[in-house]
Amino acid sequence: MAPLGEAVKKRKLFVAVLEDISESRNLSAELAYQAAHDQLTGLANRREFERELNHLLHDTGSSSGRHALGLIDLDQFKVINDTFGHLAGDALLVRLAERMQHCLRDGDLLARLDGDEFGVMLRNCGIETATQVANRLRDAIGEFRFSWEEMPMNVSASIGIIEINGSNRDAAMLMQRVDLACYEAKDLGRNQVCVHTESRASSIKRRVEMSWVNRINEAIAANRLRFHGQLIAPAAGDDWRCELLVRLEDADGKLHTANLFMDAAERYHVARAIDKWVVGNALQRIQSLRSRVPGMKTWHINLSGQSVDCEMVLPELLARIKAHDIAPECLCFEITESAAIHSLEEAHRFFSALRELGCQVALDDFGKGLSTFDYLKQLPVNLVKIDGSFVRELAHSELDHAMVRSIHEVAKIAGMRTIAESVESIELILRLKQIGIDYLQGHAIHSPQPLSALVIPDAENSPINKIGF
Repeated sequence: MAPLGEAVKKRKLFVAVLEDISESRNLSAELAYQAAHDQLTGLANRREFERELNHLLHDTGSSSGRHALGLIDLDQFKVINDTFGHLAGDALLVRLAERMQHCLRDGDLLARLDGDEFGVMLRNCGIETATQVANRLRDAIGEFRFSWEEMPMNVSASIGIIEINGSNRDAAMLMQRVDLACYEAKDLGRNQVCVHTESRASSIKRRVEMSWVNRINEAIAANRLRFHGQLIAPAAGDDWRCELLVRLEDADGKLHTANLFMDAAERYHVARAIDKWVVGNALQRIQSLRSRVPGMKTWHINLSGQSVDCEMVLPELLARIKAHDIAPECLCFEITESAAIHSLEEAHRFFSALRELGCQVALDDFGKGLSTFDYLKQLPVNLVKIDGSFVRELAHSELDHAMVRSIHEVAKIAGMRTIAESVESIELILRLKQIGIDYLQGHAIHSPQPLSALVIPDAENSPINKIGF
């Protein structure tokens, strides 16, 4: 038997350090839930709906399953808000969401996409069954009765339906088509269900686009274009930015995002009129916001390709900037990659003049078209905004991850900084920071809101710092 002293010498000592990470996990789970769900109804939000749609399309590509997509738009919902108030409207939406859930099958997904607009994803469902479900939803909504302070109210719905199969795997195109079907349902007299068919798609699209042109012209004449702001967070530091996003307000007060009307605006040559309103009003708003949001380093303003192509726009734009008491260094003009490469020589001249004045230039939606890195050598830009189609599935796609990393590395060598858009989850924030992306933009960072409500979060409440990376 070894002496006691030798036994002590041979004994191995271990030190264990325990850390309770349950609070951090709970916080991460709560943030993930909030990022995926509508705060009012508890339904999935637009971000989550689009994510699930992309997953469904990926699955559809490798199987013979049939699915369907529906868009539900409540008819004349603004009348309820105007008559009874927003509290009553919110209460009605909550009850309607519950009622609509009961009309769906197991595995179907209902989401609130916008104020009074809902999306429904019908998995493993042919168009005939989907139409039956849509009619059931329409009838349930129309038959629903709700009282607010003893005042009865009711609402109807217009519903568009399209089939998803192996031949249509583009999520953006599917959303456009189901929107056309919903528009057609309204055009038929509201409280209707309309199934999208390819044979009438082009005529419907032309009619919709012409309708948007009229609404754009009316909105500009009546000064019914609005700005919302979306924060762009620095991956490190305090270089906060804000993109000014234009909204079109209808005569009934409903707001529409630019992705709904800018294609029509560019096709029918009214985009320059929107740009003119955007530049003039953006500079005025920025001038007034600088004192209220003093920590905002840079303001992003979007311009269409039609402004880049027009010789008269650049001198007017430069004169407007000089006329306002705003340092050009705090302005960043975003122009899409497709618009820049369409008129490469004009874009180079346009960008160079803005940079010579001191403004920044960002190449938006980079990678969306048939781009090559050669354009980064030819165009004098400060920032490259990586298209959301690469970012959304980056956490689950090695190819998307490699594309984003490659764009960032080439941009960095070219002396440019990178912005990742469509950042919709905590996991994406982590992965993008690991790649080294300079700025992050998306609903996981900040959702667009009226400029009057714009606030830069303090360090403790910043979504970048909350994840503890």
